[in-house]
Amino acid sequence: DALFDLGGSSLLAIQMLSRVKQGFGVEVSLRRLLAAPTIAGLAVEIERLAAEE
Repeated sequence: DALFDLGGSSLLAIQMLSRVKQGFGVEVSLRRLLAAPTIAGLAVEIERLAAEE
């Protein structure tokens, strides 16, 4: 399910991306999150960014 379908807000999305940066050391843009708004989509994006570094 998509973040916003589950009751998420833009504020929660930004907080989540901040925690992703702290925990995984990669910076996922809000635009990327909106393009793939599921946990699975976020995981793919985190893996893609981590592989680039």
